[in-house]
Amino acid sequence: MTMNTHSALDTMDQLGFFTDSLEVNSNYLNQPIKYDKLSDLTRGDLIKVTLRNGYTSEGIYAFYGDRVSVRETTYFFEKKVSHYGGRPKVIEGRCYAEFSEGDQVQILSKNYAPDYQLPNKSAVYPKLVEELKSVPLNKRIETYRLFCQSYPQYEVTWHRLLNDVWDYAIAEVTTPEEVEEMIMTEKKEHGRYYEPFVKPFLDYVFENIEPSQRFEYIKGCAWSKVWYHRGLKKKHRSLNTFTTNMMSDGVYAKLLAVTNDKKVFNKLFDVWGVQSRGVSEEDLLKKYYLVESAEENSGLWLDKSLSIDMKKYK
Repeated sequence: MTMNTHSALDTMDQLGFFTDSLEVNSNYLNQPIKYDKLSDLTRGDLIKVTLRNGYTSEGIYAFYGDRVSVRETTYFFEKKVSHYGGRPKVIEGRCYAEFSEGDQVQILSKNYAPDYQLPNKSAVYPKLVEELKSVPLNKRIETYRLFCQSYPQYEVTWHRLLNDVWDYAIAEVTTPEEVEEMIMTEKKEHGRYYEPFVKPFLDYVFENIEPSQRFEYIKGCAWSKVWYHRGLKKKHRSLNTFTTNMMSDGVYAKLLAVTNDKKVFNKLFDVWGVQSRGVSEEDLLKKYYLVESAEENSGLWLDKSLSIDMKKYK
């Protein structure tokens, strides 16, 4: 027995909505479009969404929730068909899209997929691990971005989940050997420069700190600079640290903990990112102690939970 399946697009075509050349039948052009209330949506409805910019697509309504950095309620659906220049294009695989108040929705078929289920969250991590394993290190960030499209990635809880699994998955699948190969063949220095007076501290870490503890020292060091802000008519203090998220603490830290090659160690900091923020003197002194004062109101600081042998450092 053959099961006949069709989308709302097929149905409209059978009713003569499109001509043989796939142009919209002029008999339908003047028909008023009826839009449904967003409150009428139920999971599994086949819908057509028209965004405020006129872009349209069809898919299965999934759920509504909070979107990252957006105050209004957002509605998420699994996109099946997009319309480009009036022509339909079928979406390959699973791809989630969204809309909100102000956009327009038509329910093409009520409970089109009444048993519709979101992707299983417990399956996200192992699936991502397998996908990352299948590509080299320099392709894994792009692979992760494409992977996220199979989920409602901008909904708050899903966004947190996908970010969390990325942090663990990239560390699990990446070996120190892969990291070394990547950074040593990197021609451009894509990280921000650190101040010259930070270099003696990095040398000290390589030569005197147990390799397994190196990352704690890199994470715990900071360098500051103070200057007078003419506009605000007061002193401004910035604090710089090496980044400690995603690639750096999950991947770079692996190589940091095992390499005995000084060239590899130094190259790692050419690509390691730097982050900066304003800080008050009071907050700075709560967490750090001063290791060295540098020129131009700058200084090197270390987390109070860590210590160094100043005789060896000097």
